Amino acid sequence: DGTPWRGTLRVQRGGAGGAADALAADVNSPNELTRAIEKATEALTSGSSSGFSSDSIVVTVRAPSVPDLTIIDLPGIVRTATRGQEKSVITDVNDMIEYYLAQERTIVLALVPANQDVATVDILERALRVDPSGERTIGVLTKPDLVGEGSEDEVLAVLNNERKPLKLGYVMVKNRSAAQLKSGALQGPRAAERAEREFFLNHPVWKNADRSLLGVQNLTTKLTGLLTKRIIKVLPELKWELQDHFNQAEKAAKRL
Repeated sequence: DGTPWRGTLRVQRGGAGGAADALAADVNSPNELTRAIEKATEALTSGSSSGFSSDSIVVTVRAPSVPDLTIIDLPGIVRTATRGQEKSVITDVNDMIEYYLAQERTIVLALVPANQDVATVDILERALRVDPSGERTIGVLTKPDLVGEGSEDEVLAVLNNERKPLKLGYVMVKNRSAAQLKSGALQGPRAAERAEREFFLNHPVWKNADRSLLGVQNLTTKLTGLLTKRIIKVLPELKWELQDHFNQAEKAAKRL
């Protein structure tokens, strides 16, 4: 529709709340946004011995090609503290993850490295505890380029929802590698999407997998459809919640 790409970044302070205006930024491209996120991340974690922060980096992107979604990117599960980190980092990160997983209106994208045995991936069990019916959990297989030769059949069994089945199934994605990120290769979402598509088309095993289960674009479609269903389901509940908040605000106003 001709709408230009626009993005904003702000930091929402944890605990007492409030925004960190000094780190706020308006950006006009994905590359500018990446640099703004890196700057904010460094500022928020540089003074922490754990390397983590309870503050949130809130990014808003407006563009013709982006879906209407809100995504919360959480840190990976920490099992042991490394040198220089306090042991409390394990509890801090665990509490943060559990807080968001437990919210009924949160859709869980359970990231599963394809080069690891799915039986050892903790996030699937955590998701099962908070979402036993599987109504809001989607499995996302990552790092398909790191799967050892001869292990592909086991990964396909997961992707096809046979080995560790989820009600909503799995999607496999290929993100930029650490080397590509470091070198600045594949700048922009279109370049990354093109590289991902070529990877799956040329891989000797993945090219024969169900195409609807491969790629970020299919994950976006699946996620958008699920979000729409979830919104329709909770609309009556939201209506009553809003009415309750309105009634409370009205009573408070009359007491003034």
